[in-house]
Amino acid sequence: MVAACLAALLCEASIRGLVGEYATKVRTQRGAFGDPLDDIIIDGVHSDGQTTALHLQVKNRLTFTALDDEWLDVLHRAWDTVSAPAFDQTRHRVGVGIGAYNARVDQHYQSVLSWAEHSPDAQNFFERIARGDYSHQDKQAFVATVKAALEVHAGRALADEELWRFFKVFVIAHYDFQSATGSRDEASTVERLKALLPPERREEARRIWDHLVAKAGELIPTGGGASRPTLAAQLAADGFALGAAPSYWKDIEILRRESRRALSDIKSDIQGLLMKRFAQRSERRGLCKSMANLAPESLRY
Repeated sequence: MVAACLAALLCEASIRGLVGEYATKVRTQRGAFGDPLDDIIIDGVHSDGQTTALHLQVKNRLTFTALDDEWLDVLHRAWDTVSAPAFDQTRHRVGVGIGAYNARVDQHYQSVLSWAEHSPDAQNFFERIARGDYSHQDKQAFVATVKAALEVHAGRALADEELWRFFKVFVIAHYDFQSATGSRDEASTVERLKALLPPERREEARRIWDHLVAKAGELIPTGGGASRPTLAAQLAADGFALGAAPSYWKDIEILRRESRRALSDIKSDIQGLLMKRFAQRSERRGLCKSMANLAPESLRY
């Protein structure tokens, strides 16, 4: 999963559960620095320029029941993170990344989290959960388990408002990288990486992915992290040349447009007198071509 996050950095792409436009930084093993959900912290940026963050604990398999100690531990860590003064309900998210598929997650638990996010208030959310002809018993059991676990951890009864706000910011992200029959997440990540390369070098995307997997193996034991500039520099040192960051495409397009406008201003005649200005036009064309090559292929159209 860390490798997928690194790929998202390179592509300036979104990550499941991360609020905003795209990821900007990945940090691992942050327990020693006071972050309860310490496996992965992903920073991002919103469309308005504000920073966002996703705090994740990563588990291979969870049952999401009161008998699952690992699930209870995730909930306790998530509550401590949400309760911190620096946590922002509008821009920050907490949750768990799981490797093994769980049908109840897709059928019921994700619905609970979606209902919380799209409910106008706590009363509306819990009314929907309580309706036996509307809500499934697995949804009700999920909410009851989370409530009981958090109240034990907090040492007090929690108000409906507190629980609703917790469900609003909690995410469950399933990644199928451990699939024995072929990972859809891996395939889509490789396709994302191809967009950073010109057509004649897109076969390198698979090698870049393998490189990111190895890099993740180096980062996790040491509690390391990466941003796009540091990761791109490391890849370049290892022989992988990437195009410009996708976030630069608007600026690059402006430069390309101005270059084409400058080229069109070079006239070949003055009052009908033909001027041989092949060198100047060739130089301008070369500049336009150079500007075009700065942008990833997928952003040129």
